[in-house]
Amino acid sequence: MDHVVISTPRLQLQALRLADAQAMFEYRHDPAIEKYQSFHPAALEDVVEFIRLNTAEFNSEGAWFQFGIFLHDRLIGDIGLHFLGPDNSQCEIGYTICKAQQRKGYGKEAVSHLVDYVFRVLRKKSIIAVLDPENAGSKALLESIGFKQSEVVAGENDLRYSISAEDWE
Repeated sequence: MDHVVISTPRLQLQALRLADAQAMFEYRHDPAIEKYQSFHPAALEDVVEFIRLNTAEFNSEGAWFQFGIFLHDRLIGDIGLHFLGPDNSQCEIGYTICKAQQRKGYGKEAVSHLVDYVFRVLRKKSIIAVLDPENAGSKALLESIGFKQSEVVAGENDLRYSISAEDWE
C-alpha cells in the first residue's frame, strides 16, 4: 500500500520504503528521540522488519500503517496510523521527527495534514494520541491543533489526547 501520498506545503507523507531503513534507524536510534518512543531499534534489521510489518495494510482494523515524512525527498521523520474499532472508526497516531529537524514546524504540518486526511477522506470519527507526560513538545503540538487531554489510565504514566471529527471541523 504505497499509493497514499499526502502533500503539505513543504512535505510529502508517503509509505515508508525499505530504502528508508538506514535513515530511519539513524534518527530512531538517537537517545534523545528514543526516550519518547515505544519502538527502540537495536539494529538496522529491526527497522527493516518494522517497515515490512507497518506498510502492509492500510485502513484495516487493528493494523498500523507508517508514513515517512519527506522534506525535498529526504526522510526527516515518520508518522503512524493505528486503525481501531469499533467498526474501524477511530485511529491512533504516533509521530517522530529527527532531532535536526525539530522545532521548525514540520511535525505540526505533518500531523495536522494527516488528521485532516483521516477525517475528510477516511471519514473516521476520532483520533487519539498517547504520549509521555514529559514530552512537552508533543503536548504543545497536539494542543495547538485542537487535541484535548482525555482520561488518564490508572496505573499508567502516559497521557492520552483525542480529537473528534466534529471538533476538527
